[in-house]
Amino acid sequence: MRGTVERLTVEQAARAGWDGLLGPGDGFQQTSWLRVQERMLGDRLHLTCLWQGQDLVAAMVSVETDVGSPWTMARPDVLLDLPAEVSLPALTCGGRHLGNTRILLAPGRDASAAAPLLLECADRAAAQGGRCAFFPHVRDDDPLTGELAAAGFEPAGVDPYCVFPVGTTFDGYLAGLSQQRRRGVRRDRREVAESGFELQLRPLSECDVERLAELDVALLRKHGNHHADRAHSLAVLEALADGPQVLVSLATRGGVVAGFGAMVELRVDGCTRWFGNRAGFDYDMKGEAPLYFEVLFYSPYEWAAQRGVEAIHVGMGSTDAKVSRGAVAYPQSCWVRWTA
Repeated sequence: MRGTVERLTVEQAARAGWDGLLGPGDGFQQTSWLRVQERMLGDRLHLTCLWQGQDLVAAMVSVETDVGSPWTMARPDVLLDLPAEVSLPALTCGGRHLGNTRILLAPGRDASAAAPLLLECADRAAAQGGRCAFFPHVRDDDPLTGELAAAGFEPAGVDPYCVFPVGTTFDGYLAGLSQQRRRGVRRDRREVAESGFELQLRPLSECDVERLAELDVALLRKHGNHHADRAHSLAVLEALADGPQVLVSLATRGGVVAGFGAMVELRVDGCTRWFGNRAGFDYDMKGEAPLYFEVLFYSPYEWAAQRGVEAIHVGMGSTDAKVSRGAVAYPQSCWVRWTA
């Protein structure tokens, strides 16, 4: 049975039971997060649902993507190193663009239930004059890959997606590392403390978002995004403050924030996970202190262990550095169906 495909707003999806389809890894598909995306993306954002009778069977996020898209890393020309004129506009599918994109399925449904949504998104991309429909980062162990292949999508390799499992104590975490890495972690933490930095965890609502926006832009520009804009970063942070539960790892010295990492929280099926979202540093204050992993890994691990958090999703990039510190890397592929 094919069922009925329907497009909904975020509020309509929330009332229809969208969040009942979430799994523990879907922090960036919960409706509280999608409200943030709707605020930032406007009518570029689409939520598509598949019904069989009164039952919500499957659901998919998609975003219309072109050269003006704020989701730079969700563009096929960037991901696949193609000319923009042959790969844009496109329909980006499967939720968040920085890893672990997938279609949500109702409990007890297998990946075959997603087939009508795959056909719908390919047809919609073609009808809108798009060059392709694509899922930028699907884990290779996701059964959706078989359905994507059957629907005419083709895979291309992309960076792995990293998840940091959390145990019960930081000492237990250290015991699982190599002796050399264990010594390095202790040395780095000692150097951060001796440099006068203090670490704390706060809700985003209690943070100075204007200061965080400054640091966010500093990190983006350091890593090559010279078009990073403070007004845009501030708008995103303000939207986040009105959205899901967001916790912020802060490094301060003399009351001034020198670095931060914002994490979206998801609680589902008795499991809590944190999902790294944004980060930033004052590189003059930071100096040579190894603040990056203290703010984004070590202190968050301690807090997560104390709170019973199961895992921290640390996403893509710097895979070797993350794996050497205990993260698990899951291979991913970008799946594309060309319309022409």
